[in-house]
Amino acid sequence: MSKGKTLPIKKKDNVFAELAAIVMAISECKSLLDEETVFRICSDCQPALDIASGDRPVSTKRMKSMALKLEESVEDYPCDIHFQWVKSHSNHPINDFADLIAYHHARG
Repeated sequence: MSKGKTLPIKKKDNVFAELAAIVMAISECKSLLDEETVFRICSDCQPALDIASGDRPVSTKRMKSMALKLEESVEDYPCDIHFQWVKSHSNHPINDFADLIAYHHARG
C-alpha cells in the first residue's frame, strides 16, 4: 500500500475505537474532577455509549478487554459520569476532532 492511503475501518472497529476514546477520556480526566462535578461524555456512537453505560453486552474478546478497562477506569471515580449521544456529521469541531482521534486509534 502506498504512503498516505488508509484502509477502511469496519463498523465494529469504529465501536471499539469510540469505546477506547471513552476509556481514555475517563482515565485522563479522573484527577481533574471532584465529587461535585458531573462528567459528561458525548459520542456519536450509540453502541459504544450503550457498552459504556452497561446497557449492551459485549461478545468479542477485544471488546470484553476494553469493557474491563472501562470498569477499572470508573472504579472509585470521584463523580457521576453521564453518557450522551450527539448527532454525527454535524460539522461540530469537537465532534469532528473526536472522530479523527477515534479513527487514528482504530488504525493503530
